[in-house]
Amino acid sequence: MFNVYLVGEDAVTIEILHRVLRFCAEIKHVNINVIAEFPVRGGKIKDAIISYNKLSLTFPVILLTDLDDASCAPCLLKKLMKGTTPNREFVINIAVDEAEAWLMADRVGFANYFCVDIDAIPMPFPTKQGGRNYCTEMNFGIKSSYDFTHRILQTCSNSTIKNQLLPRKGAAKGPEYNPVVIPFVSSKWDINAARQNSNSLDRMINRILLLLS
Repeated sequence: MFNVYLVGEDAVTIEILHRVLRFCAEIKHVNINVIAEFPVRGGKIKDAIISYNKLSLTFPVILLTDLDDASCAPCLLKKLMKGTTPNREFVINIAVDEAEAWLMADRVGFANYFCVDIDAIPMPFPTKQGGRNYCTEMNFGIKSSYDFTHRILQTCSNSTIKNQLLPRKGAAKGPEYNPVVIPFVSSKWDINAARQNSNSLDRMINRILLLLS
């Protein structure tokens, strides 16, 4: 039995962690026990990251946070760790640019599930993340979650889904965002397709596979 703690920014991020962990566990034929999950807002995750690093001395900790407006993932990681070296069993993952971008990296599955025009979903493109080589990530000009709820969703042909996800005045997301998005993550998201379009997702998968080895 492999025991682990999960840390994510919100309910959708936590579900992504569960799904990717199950995906990796099936590959490695390992049984997983999630000791506890910590849905913590991004700013608070960043403040507590050293504490999570210490926690990983007891059992592994897998953390997922968003790149947001940082210039690159390695730069953000260096800033978060404040000169401290992450323990081997502290797996830090940074979604470029947000976890929603990883979901939309499965372009066909996402478009079909949410009944949106696939041409409205950005294509992957090469970008640099602090190194010499280019990495493939989804090409969002603005935050991917905002792009989904404010632009892509306008192409939705399912009125029920559209009403559930469209933000009300002053809100960033629709009133039933989590109940609609989480089932996609848990059972419909094609991780193999998504990892082809997102190197940051692919790196997370490889880190977890190494942890389970």
